[in-house]
Amino acid sequence: MNERLTTNADATNAQDRVLSKTVVPKTSLHLVALCCLQIAVKYEEIEERVPTMAKLRAWTSNMYSPDIIQKMELAVLIELKWELGILTPAHFLESFLTMMNGGTTSEDEVDVGVWTPQYQEELRHLVCQMYSLCVQDVSLANELPSRVAAAVIAASRLNLGIKPLCPPTLRVAANVTPQQIYPLVTHMHRMWEEAYEDDETTMMEADVKAHADFNSLAIAIPQQEGVVYADKPGFEQRITENASPTCPLDMQWDE
Repeated sequence: MNERLTTNADATNAQDRVLSKTVVPKTSLHLVALCCLQIAVKYEEIEERVPTMAKLRAWTSNMYSPDIIQKMELAVLIELKWELGILTPAHFLESFLTMMNGGTTSEDEVDVGVWTPQYQEELRHLVCQMYSLCVQDVSLANELPSRVAAAVIAASRLNLGIKPLCPPTLRVAANVTPQQIYPLVTHMHRMWEEAYEDDETTMMEADVKAHADFNSLAIAIPQQEGVVYADKPGFEQRITENASPTCPLDMQWDE
């Protein structure tokens, strides 16, 4: 779980830092996002998980040439001044859950029925979903990453009806008090309800699918019927020629 969470968080932070410092044309946002993800994977993952150039191009239906992808990756690194070491809540989540013996134990109370080990798996799954929602909220960027991670676990326990929300093991692991994280827990719980209040059935189906693909970095690119880029005259040449040799962020496109 930590690999997936960390990669997503670092890719988001890297892209946010690029966008906050550089004006990126809308036509280049897709390429910037792709390269931010590639940089995050290279920084966090083992070598076997780093996508090949062929896979990167396949994720974008071969829209970008290898030369353009490499230029943009270098441009992003230069914009970040090669400063990639950012701590995010994702770095703490797995450690906290491990220190808490899975995040919940038989000593906890549950709202429905009796506690079973299945709650540990459900909690880990919900933590992933909750954090995926939190990384989209810029208001949490100014909070301590470890405190946000503790609040994610507490909010997930709340949603599963596990009590107490901030058990002693979480307090020790994150070095927090319940009073410090309760405002964050309330905020996260409100975000969760607003995101899924209209369709709980869809939420559960999406959770099951996300859980099945949890440890996969594969990105499914929807097929567009009747669109064959290779058939467009000069497509590859147009991609290469419209990228500035000094700064791919300035890339422009023909209609």
